[in-house]
Amino acid sequence: MGHFVRIAPAELRRLWADETVPVKAIAEKFGISTHGLGMRRRQMGLPPRSLATKVAAVGPDREPLFRAMWEAGCPVTEIATAFSIDMRTVSNTRDRLGLPKRRPGVKPPAIPAHRWPEFRAMWTAGVSAADIAEAFGVGTRTVWKFRVRLDLPARPVGALPTMTLVQYREQQLAEQMRAEAELVKARQAKRRAAAAAAGRAR
Repeated sequence: MGHFVRIAPAELRRLWADETVPVKAIAEKFGISTHGLGMRRRQMGLPPRSLATKVAAVGPDREPLFRAMWEAGCPVTEIATAFSIDMRTVSNTRDRLGLPKRRPGVKPPAIPAHRWPEFRAMWTAGVSAADIAEAFGVGTRTVWKFRVRLDLPARPVGALPTMTLVQYREQQLAEQMRAEAELVKARQAKRRAAAAAAGRAR
């Protein structure tokens, strides 16, 4: 024969009102089944809630990126990988954000999402559209479309590029080498400090 579990009404009301606490978690807290929790909920006149209620897999801070990737036409599998979620959650997030469903046959973007930061860096550095097109293996028209899609600033008509693709790559290499040199210096300084401390301790 089952036993009656006492539940503090105020605590149940508080947890039930918190949409981020799943129904299953509330039931486990009080040591009863979800069915038993449902009976108590009805007795107390609380509104129904979905058993699937939980914190959004894609939080507010990452919603802009999700929206940008969806609107850019990134494949669902790529979005799922980027957010470490399954494809069903991608669909649920799309519906939650009010984004349109994909039409059959929609092609993925010419420039994949994981290379967008590189595109942004080239555009911001002043590399010409023709050089950017060469770097990504696309046409210049695609470069202009992606400039708009990524909300990058337009360039004045007739403006000359501030650096070539070769210069950009040389700059990136120089920055990488500078960062690596700084890392080596920091490690050497740490070793010297450790050696000095060990010498003082003798």
